[in-house]
Amino acid sequence: MPNLLTVGAIDDHDKLTTFSTMGKNVELYANGYRVESLIPGGQKVKFSGTSMAAPQVTNLAAKILALNPKLTPTQVIEAIKNNADPLPGQAGRYIINPKKTVGAIQK
Repeated sequence: MPNLLTVGAIDDHDKLTTFSTMGKNVELYANGYRVESLIPGGQKVKFSGTSMAAPQVTNLAAKILALNPKLTPTQVIEAIKNNADPLPGQAGRYIINPKKTVGAIQK
C-alpha cells in the first residue's frame, strides 16, 4: 500500500537491534535503543523497542506536513525514503535522515 510505512529499530550505532522486526516490508529504520522518555510524574527513563523508533518517523512526517501541508501521505513517505541513508550491510533498508529530509522539503 502506498500510504503504509513500516518502521524498524536500530541502535545508537546504526546497527539492527535484536528486538526489531526485520520483515520484507520493513524498509525504514530509526533509533529505538535507549531513547530517553518521560513517564508519569516527570521521571526520565530510557526505553528500547520498535515503539521508540516509530514515533521518530511520525515526528518527521509531521514536520514535513508542517512545511508543506498540501503533500499527500504517499508524497510524505516518498520524501522520507528519498532522503534516507542506506543501512550499512542491509541492501534495501534505510535509516531516516530528518535533517536531510526537512532540508529537501524547504527547497
